[in-house]
Amino acid sequence: MSGFVVREATAGDAEGIRRLFARVFGREMTAEEWSWKFEQNPDGWYGVVAVVNGEIVGNYAGWGTRLVID
Repeated sequence: MSGFVVREATAGDAEGIRRLFARVFGREMTAEEWSWKFEQNPDGWYGVVAVVNGEIVGNYAGWGTRLVID
């Protein structure tokens, strides 16, 4: 497959991730929702995108969670 790349996601990928989300889940993720879940998350976020010829075709994202034990 020509032009296939897997790399860490950046805030600049938001539009492409949101477009993919709408295609997969059949509903729009607003810019505000994306920002709240990712950019504004106080625990941070980590994501990976798959890109084919400049279009995001896959996304995996995780969120850190603070734990207090005892």
